[in-house]
Amino acid sequence: MTTVDACLSLINSKVTEQRARGVALLERGEFQTPDSVKHIDALLAALSHPLTESNIAIRQNVLRVLPALLQRCGGSLRSSLDRVLPHLAERLVDNDPQSRAFAARALHELFANTRAPAAIGALLAPTVLTRGVRVREMVFIFLCDVLHLTRGSVHADDLTLTLTLTLTLTLTLTLALTLTLTLALTRRTRTSSPRRPPRPSRSPRC
Repeated sequence: MTTVDACLSLINSKVTEQRARGVALLERGEFQTPDSVKHIDALLAALSHPLTESNIAIRQNVLRVLPALLQRCGGSLRSSLDRVLPHLAERLVDNDPQSRAFAARALHELFANTRAPAAIGALLAPTVLTRGVRVREMVFIFLCDVLHLTRGSVHADDLTLTLTLTLTLTLTLTLALTLTLTLALTRRTRTSSPRRPPRPSRSPRC
C-alpha cells in the first residue's frame, strides 16, 4: 500500500491520469497509516491541496488517522503545533459533521500530549484567530471544554499561565479588530460624505 506522500506526488504530477489516481487513493483511504511525526506535513498538505480540500471523503480519511498519530508522537509534537493547530481549528467549522468530530478528537490528543500553555498559545495565535468569526467561536468553545475536562489534573502554574495567555491574546485580537473596523468606517464616512458645492467666483471689479 502506498504512503500519503506518494499519493501527493501523484496529485502533483503533470499527467492527468496520475493526478486522478492520487486523488482516488486518498478518497478511498488506500494509504499506509502514518506512524511518525514526519508524516504530519503530508497529512496537512492533503487537507489543504487545491485538488483535495473540497473532497469530504479525503478530509474524513486524513482526519481519521490524525488522533492516533498525535497520540503516538507524544511530546515530539511541540515543534509542530504552529503547523497543525491552524488546520485543525479550521476543521472545527467544517461543513461535514464527521470531519468536525475527527478534528476535535485530534485537538484533544494534542492537548493530552503537550503542556497546556504551549498548545493554547498556538491555538490562540493570529494565524488561527484571523480565520473567521466561526473559527474563533469554536476555538473558545473548545478551550472551555478542555479546561473543564482537565480541571484538577492541570498543574496550577500551567493553568495560571494558560488563562493569562488566553486573556492577553484575546484582548490583543479584539483591539486589533476594533481598530480595523474603526478605520474602515472612517474611510467609508469620508468617501460617502457629500462634497460642498464650489463657491461662485467673484466677477472682477472695474
